[in-house]
Amino acid sequence: MHKGFLNVAIFNIVVKEHPIHGYRIMELIEEKIGYKPSPGSVYPILNALVSKGYLRFEMDGKRKLYSPTKSGLKVHEEFESKRAELISTYRDLSESVSKLMGEKKAEILLPNNMGHSKQPAVVRKILFRTMEIFKETNWENKKSIEKLISQLKTLIDVLETLKVEVNEDEHH
Repeated sequence: MHKGFLNVAIFNIVVKEHPIHGYRIMELIEEKIGYKPSPGSVYPILNALVSKGYLRFEMDGKRKLYSPTKSGLKVHEEFESKRAELISTYRDLSESVSKLMGEKKAEILLPNNMGHSKQPAVVRKILFRTMEIFKETNWENKKSIEKLISQLKTLIDVLETLKVEVNEDEHH
């Protein structure tokens, strides 16, 4: 996972879910994108956000509960404003490209709900792992290729299971 994305994800979660402890932040990230960051990547970011004055913490037993500061809330508000502006610009670009390509819907460049995926967490998690394995694949090594094939089979099995569940739901 890209460190910049992780910084933003952690900051957003603390602003929206405070007070919150580090382990719960990791769980929420996993629920959202199917990948659970390590404590070694989350806690340094939390410490840096505290050092910058964007977050504060209070002790709850042995756990630190993080909350945004006034300064952090202001920075977050500015960030959200810029993000909304960027999404609007991106949608405008998508519509223009779609028109040029003769598409009726302006979805050609748009990710699924601009990051608010509706895929089940298990699918996102397996897909994320599949992409990691794909990037690491040594195309001149049989075992490396077999590892990718095995992961792809796992993804297909999960999708087949979901398809059966969807078909069963449609019949009821």
